[in-house]
Amino acid sequence: MTGMQSAIARGWTSANSNNFRQLAQPERMQQPPKWQGYDLEWIPGVDLPWGVEVREDTDGRPYRVASAERTLLELAVNERLFGIDDVEECYRGAFDLSAVRPDMLLLRRKAKQRGEKAADQAYYYARNLL
Repeated sequence: MTGMQSAIARGWTSANSNNFRQLAQPERMQQPPKWQGYDLEWIPGVDLPWGVEVREDTDGRPYRVASAERTLLELAVNERLFGIDDVEECYRGAFDLSAVRPDMLLLRRKAKQRGEKAADQAYYYARNLL
């Protein structure tokens, strides 16, 4: 099982749904029925951490999806759970095989907010990919 498969199994994935986009914000904030001419449908959820949103599957069940940046940071910080080779493979795949590359500035900023060790880990894996 690769690091990305492990992340997906835990509900953290960078899946893209055929150009379908969802807005995510805490439920306590205003939820307007329209935005720039688009009808909005708000899905009940919880206050989610950065880079995580709630979507619904075809049966109407909610599930969490993490951004690529969130997934890469979680993999780097928790490399002991996945192994260095699998985490490196996920970083290479995210930067070399993706239609849209992850936002490295966001990844670095969020890693620094987690502390020096998290920033070092994220830099270690992304060092040859920029």
